[in-house]
Amino acid sequence: GFAVVGPRLRQSMIAQDDMHYSQVSCGDFLFRSAMAADGSGELSILQAKKLARGRLQLTIMGKGLTLPKSHFGKRSFLAKLFGQSEVPGLIAYRLDAAGKPEALVNVAITDAGVTIAEEGSFLLLWGDAAKQPDLVLSASTIQEQYLATEAPTVAFSVSNVGRQSSAATLRIYAGAVAPERMIGQAQIANVPAGGSVTQLLSLDLSRLAGRYRLIADLTTPEKYQDPMPSNNRGSWPCKINLPLQDFPLQKTITVQNGDVARVLEPIGLKVDFTPLLDKQAPPILVQNVHVFQKLADGSYSLVDYAQFTPAKGFDGLTNASGDIDFCYSAPAGGSSVFVIAANQSSSQPLMSQGAGFQLTDPELGEGSYQGDNYALAFRDGIIMDLMPLAPQGPGPDFLTSLVVSSASSGWSREEQAELKRFELLKNGPALTELLVAKTLRNGVNYSKTYKLWPGRFTVIASLDKPGGGLYSRGFYCAEADFLDDKGNSTRMGLGEGAQGIYGSNKNPQWFALRGDGWAHSCVASVTAFDNLAFWDTKGTTNKGQIGFTSDKKIDQLHYTYFVYGEQPDFEFAKQDYLRAKQPAKINE
Repeated sequence: GFAVVGPRLRQSMIAQDDMHYSQVSCGDFLFRSAMAADGSGELSILQAKKLARGRLQLTIMGKGLTLPKSHFGKRSFLAKLFGQSEVPGLIAYRLDAAGKPEALVNVAITDAGVTIAEEGSFLLLWGDAAKQPDLVLSASTIQEQYLATEAPTVAFSVSNVGRQSSAATLRIYAGAVAPERMIGQAQIANVPAGGSVTQLLSLDLSRLAGRYRLIADLTTPEKYQDPMPSNNRGSWPCKINLPLQDFPLQKTITVQNGDVARVLEPIGLKVDFTPLLDKQAPPILVQNVHVFQKLADGSYSLVDYAQFTPAKGFDGLTNASGDIDFCYSAPAGGSSVFVIAANQSSSQPLMSQGAGFQLTDPELGEGSYQGDNYALAFRDGIIMDLMPLAPQGPGPDFLTSLVVSSASSGWSREEQAELKRFELLKNGPALTELLVAKTLRNGVNYSKTYKLWPGRFTVIASLDKPGGGLYSRGFYCAEADFLDDKGNSTRMGLGEGAQGIYGSNKNPQWFALRGDGWAHSCVASVTAFDNLAFWDTKGTTNKGQIGFTSDKKIDQLHYTYFVYGEQPDFEFAKQDYLRAKQPAKINE
């Protein structure tokens, strides 16, 4: 073997037992390898970045690495990095893609050096920098439902995996971390290092109505810096019900469920409370109009998603009319009873789950929406991101665009189009109506109304003249299995073109895709389309394009989309078709 020691570079190679062991260190860089004659073996590379006294960031590629205490020099590589030969109280955190600590990792300190036995980016702390509290909010006794008239006492478990005892403040919020949404607070005198405490806290639910995520947030005194604040926060779903008797202005409706199970079924109707009002009482507030569903035991519960959109001229006293939109779930068969109720109270609840559409820049046609089981985003007035949602987080983004598609206007983008309108007509937890109007480069003018409900969305397209027949064509960036209502099936993403499917489904009713972590269906809910366009590609970001075709009809074309996480089969698509084609009906 050999060894080279220079002012900056240190390099060595040792041959032993048919293996070659190499090591190179230079400044904050370390390379180590153990290779056999046939080229097999292991490589590890480390890049270090000194952040501050007692703080070091490491990036390791390979199967972990040992920072050696010696390497043919008077001062070891470890000592050069840490500024000292020993590192008392050393702790390490794995960093996420944003460079934030996400988990504690095991660090072994031996005579050979400091070993981290995994690949990734890490934050190392030692000395005074490691003497910080690391609080963890691990559990709570929050229940799934409460009445707003209750003041429940909830227990929270707080532990400290850091090296410093600390006091803490525990705050509880409804739906978002903001001062006006705080519903409880407690001071914790001390969470000992390496120990845990249970803190009791009373919740003020008097301003809540509907479904929320209750968020618990821990903070330490300013003199401390918690290395991993991400585990200082936890959230739990919770529904806050209201007593129906507190809302004496009532209208009862009955909805026929039909022969299919209803899952977040959208219902919309007009309501007028004006004849029921006490003219001497305060006016009705928009936030105090609610929808209650009658349960099997005869009790009433708030539906998860509902909103009241006041009519023009609404003042809550002489004009108390408007639109009610809500979504409900029920098994197939029979009917469901709902009470639309209001009161003339001057207090109003905080907005509950489902805030509606988040408008980013109307001039650029940008915004986003998060429903119950899907999320999407617009850019240039086009849906360019679509993904399923689950309690553990979002699934894969499987769509790159949903567009008017033709050679003259652009296949996958509405190229050189002029955005005329990007306007919210309604916006709330139960229904967002977004109107988009464009002039395409081929001179075609179109308007699209996007009706976004928590469990589905519908695109309603109208054009002033024919523009190619594909008016809501999806471009997909993930491979998937394909099936349509006529039984045509294939794998999308193989690069095999039409596969005999393009134009083989006259009067199409639905198509569906099942991918890794996602699934979705598209239903011709109202419109009788001519055929189905399917094209299979194999690009990095373009795996296929699908859409219903319309040769002559260009007005009020309806496309209804459902989105899911991973599905075992296509049964969901058949149910989606029934739900979309046979909507629940209000008894007249």
